[in-house]
Amino acid sequence: MDTKKIFIYALRFFIVAGFCVGLYLLLPHYRYGVVLEYFKHGSGSARYGLVLIILFVFVPLFERFYISGIITLIAVGVIFGPYGLEVIPSHPRGLEVLADMGKIFILFLAGLEVDLNILRRQAGKTAVFGFLTFALPFAGGYLAAHLFGYGAVTCILTGSLLASHTLLALPLIQKRGLLKEQFAVVAIGGTVLTDVAAMLVLAVCLFMHAGQFTAANLLEYVLHLSLYCVVVIGGIYWAGESYFHRGKNELESAIFVLMSLVVASLGAELVRLESIVGAFLCGLAVNGAALNERVTEKLHFVGNLLFIPMFFIYTGFCLDVPAFRSAVSTHPGIVLAFIAALVGGKFLAAFVFGSCFRCGRQQALALWSLSLPQVAATLAASVVAYQAMNAQGQRLIDSRILNVIIVLVIVTCFLGPFLTDIYTRRIMHRPPAGPGPDACAPNAAD
Repeated sequence: MDTKKIFIYALRFFIVAGFCVGLYLLLPHYRYGVVLEYFKHGSGSARYGLVLIILFVFVPLFERFYISGIITLIAVGVIFGPYGLEVIPSHPRGLEVLADMGKIFILFLAGLEVDLNILRRQAGKTAVFGFLTFALPFAGGYLAAHLFGYGAVTCILTGSLLASHTLLALPLIQKRGLLKEQFAVVAIGGTVLTDVAAMLVLAVCLFMHAGQFTAANLLEYVLHLSLYCVVVIGGIYWAGESYFHRGKNELESAIFVLMSLVVASLGAELVRLESIVGAFLCGLAVNGAALNERVTEKLHFVGNLLFIPMFFIYTGFCLDVPAFRSAVSTHPGIVLAFIAALVGGKFLAAFVFGSCFRCGRQQALALWSLSLPQVAATLAASVVAYQAMNAQGQRLIDSRILNVIIVLVIVTCFLGPFLTDIYTRRIMHRPPAGPGPDACAPNAAD
């Protein structure tokens, strides 16, 4: 046996021996709940260490039983949140900041990775799906709210809340190498369109609720949106192309990209858009500017290790479990009506799209599951609408609708990624010969 093997075996022996000695010394002082108390009252680094243990041990473990890592992290947020073991503080400012970055990183990385040639070719399909996945749930939400006696403005806003969605399962698509599939490209483009449309409807409803709606206000808002899109895509593309071609090192390039991402996201909020729209546009601009592949890998590493897991944990942390129980027990009729409007509308949109463009069943179902989760834009618009009061002191939406939206968020947070996991597995195992019955038909221009 050579010296190297002896050294390795000796090192392993001392590691195991040290672990055993540590257990021997700690076990006499152990009492029930001491580990939980340590993480409750420990430093932020201790809690992040717990997150790393979850990522390293529990996420791969549950994936062996076909439970997506996204669902595991959301469940962790619920368990360790204010309605569970209360390991996470009531106002986790640090976690909130990391989660905000994770939310915009998901769409940024999507824009960075998406094939621009495919996106250009699929522009027509994206527009069709964006219209369908907005219009059909919008109509269902409007009818459901009208059925329970709400006014026209509240019904319009409620429809828009159901029409938008969050690509919660997008990291799963990226992990499985399906981001260049047509259903993924169409889902990403459709998400941006529905979020922009939802924010536009929210702005109109706020003006109408306050009695200040005019055509000039609407035109001004649309002009601001158009100017913002042109400035973000054109400005970041031009600046990035000039900057990257100067031969800057990887660290400087990564800092430039992160700065562009933050500026684009903050700019979106200034024009009353969701920050994820700005993040996606920034990703497209940087993608077109031909960012170095090694810098792209580093951005993926930072996002997937630090920001994106925190977003899913914070999503679980924010799920109001008592409000969920209250809404289900006191308003079961409106809860079921809204769930049926959302799930049915999104399914019908994916079905009609798949039928029009001859998409396979699994791709259409994956498209449907991707468009189900209601998190970022829905929650933001709901809170703004709940806080908006007119001169008579009436809220734009009442607490009943707000609680129903919380139920939708909780249900779709688990249902969407669960279904996406199932359908993407089937897509991955489809026969490789030709497009087959589970592929979208190409455009005539292809």
